Order: sequence, then structure tokens, then C-alpha cells
Amino acid sequence: GAQAGLGFMYEPGEGVPRAYAAAVHWYQKAAQQGNAQGQTSLGLLYEEGKGVAQDYAIAAQWYQRAADQGDSEAQYFLGLLYLDGKGVRQNYTLAAQWFLKSANQGNADAQASLGFLYLEGNGVGQDYAQAMQWFLKAAEQQFGDAYNEIGVLYFFGHGVPQDDAEAFKWYRKAAELDVDAGLLNLGYMYEYGRGVPKDLSAA
Repeated sequence: GAQAGLGFMYEPGEGVPRAYAAAVHWYQKAAQQGNAQGQTSLGLLYEEGKGVAQDYAIAAQWYQRAADQGDSEAQYFLGLLYLDGKGVRQNYTLAAQWFLKSANQGNADAQASLGFLYLEGNGVGQDYAQAMQWFLKAAEQQFGDAYNEIGVLYFFGHGVPQDDAEAFKWYRKAAELDVDAGLLNLGYMYEYGRGVPKDLSAA
């Protein structure tokens, strides 16, 4: 509660000078009292090495405590550590499980990450239709990378019927958010007249 809030005030430098050590102090107090937000915030400071020596293993421990309480951000961050093998042994299956818990609570980052796991078959069976479903959920929250990946799935006809017009539509949405891959893919569509009338001037 109040202590986690006070830690948050110190962290971004709002109202008081930027002082990560003070943020660590207050988050630690909140975290030790079982406050999930404090645990997640403390984990993030350990992961990033702000106010403390960078330590992925300690970050993972704090994320785990908050994740076990149902904190969707902690579940997502813990999934990333398992995905990258930082502070924990790399485990795609556990990454997928934590992403799923977070994604089911509406976390767009986790939804997109789960989409990528299904796309690549890491920790889950490769399933383009499942990838599409998770990318669509993330896209509902204007998640730019998800827009691009939906376009890719339509472009290649993976999990959906091949459809250049749909691919173009999703690439354009990604490009409007300045997603690099979306910009490149949209340029390709214009250059080769895929999904739009051939129009090199707009590429």
C-alpha cells in the first residue's frame, strides 16, 4: 500500500529527487509485508540494477512471490526471465505457463509473447491459429508488434487463409505505430503491389 506507493514516488523522480536506493528501501518494506506491487517493483530494480547491484536471481525470487499472488506484471516479467534464462534455468515451458497466466489477465505484452511462443513452437506446440488468437488479443490493446505479426500470418497463410489485403491492412496499422517491421513490410506490399494497387510513390 502506502510503502509501495512511496517507493514508486522515489523511483521515477516525481515529487522527490531520483533516488533508487530510497525506492529500494520502501519497496523492500512493502515486499516483505507481502505487497505484490512492492515485490514486482523491487524485482524490476534488481533486474535493471537500479539502487542495487544487478541480480537476476533475486529479481526472479521477488517476481515469483508476486506472481504467486496473481500479479500479472510479475507473471510476465518472470516469464521473460525463463525465456532468456536470466537468474533461472532457461525453460520455455515455464515461460509459456507464466505468460499464459498474465495473458489471461489481459496483459498485452504477455499475450504477444505467448503468440511468439506458439509461432515458433517454444514451450508449446507450434500452432499458428493459437498464435493468431493471442496476437489478436494483444492487438485489441493497440500492441504494434502484434499488428505486424497478424499481417505476417495473413501474408503467408499460416493459421488463416492467405490474404494479401488483410496482410496489408495489419502492416499498415503496425506502420502507423512506427513498428520497424511493419514499415518494411508495408513498403514491400506497395513495391510489389500485394494487397493494394501497385503504387511505388507511396512506398
